[in-house]
Amino acid sequence: MSVDLSSLPGISFVETDPARIEAEGMALYEAVTGRTLSPGDPERLFVEALLYRLSLAHQEIEHAARMNLVSFARGGHLDHLGAPVDCVRLPASAARTTVRFTLEGALGFAATIPAGTRLTPGGPLLFATDETLTIAPGQTEGLVGATCLTAGAAGNGFLPGQIAKLVDPQAYVAGAVNTTLSAGGADLEGDERYRVRIMDAPRAFSVAGPASAYIWWGRTAHQDIADISFRSPSPGQVELRPLMTGGALPDQEILDAVLAICGADTIRADTDHVSVLAPEPVPYQVAASYWISARDAAVSDRIQDAARAAFDGWLVWQRSRLGRDIDPSELVHRLKSAGVRRVAVTLPGFTPIERHQVAVEDAGHCALIYGGLEDE
Repeated sequence: MSVDLSSLPGISFVETDPARIEAEGMALYEAVTGRTLSPGDPERLFVEALLYRLSLAHQEIEHAARMNLVSFARGGHLDHLGAPVDCVRLPASAARTTVRFTLEGALGFAATIPAGTRLTPGGPLLFATDETLTIAPGQTEGLVGATCLTAGAAGNGFLPGQIAKLVDPQAYVAGAVNTTLSAGGADLEGDERYRVRIMDAPRAFSVAGPASAYIWWGRTAHQDIADISFRSPSPGQVELRPLMTGGALPDQEILDAVLAICGADTIRADTDHVSVLAPEPVPYQVAASYWISARDAAVSDRIQDAARAAFDGWLVWQRSRLGRDIDPSELVHRLKSAGVRRVAVTLPGFTPIERHQVAVEDAGHCALIYGGLEDE
């Protein structure tokens, strides 16, 4: 983002404190009328009622004014601010998977399974095949893509074999099951991510192909793209590497979606050849121990839970941005903030990471050990 919104000064358009509005309004009324209104005076109660309504109006005015600023706008107001810079909120998208249909036995003719044949993992979610599947004579199974009929992230995460209930029975078909993890579904783009894209939208206006323009367009491919790196390893070569939310590496579908946008003739510079690759993972191991002060023995269980949460949070933080150096001092800081007295980190050491790389922990060698209580 070109401007850090958190660094901007606070702003207010009208007075919104009900107590100040009442005090100033009552003082003005008494100055104009020359009367002092005592508590309980019917005339005072009437004026207070009017001033209360005025304070509510001030709240609405303040809200309406703030909704005209990208920093504060929400919902539909933010959509209207995105329209002048041709930045539209990304809609919800549906999860996809691959399904294998198995016949009862080999047939002497081609078996046809129509597009739209539905399966379910159970419950209200349904997946439907994307196209007609034809299984050749003598074959007993075939693969076809399927898309969740409910847009959003709810269709993600079903493991191979979990989507196996055939809602629309087909002749000669013994069963159907997903062979890949269902993924790619995303909810309607949230305000905070959309706000960032609106702020960065002017970067996409250039036709010269700058890095910031490629990055902006790449982020429009999917709501779960958290970061994108740009580099030009040689003249005319553009290499983009997207990273997903939570530090997940993108699948081929995401890479293809980014390439389809950034490689379009209307987006790329005419002399550029665009390629989209997964970030280069840099594995690291963790061997760390911590101790809790003996005076905190009564709450040691709570501190241990906080330390584990801090450790897990550091792992996510470490892999959630491209080019983020492997930094054990950040782990020490988080553990100390969780109430730990002392921390010893054997691995990892500080390791610089290039912009096209991402640090990924080795799950099999990632240990945080509680060393016990110790006196200061």
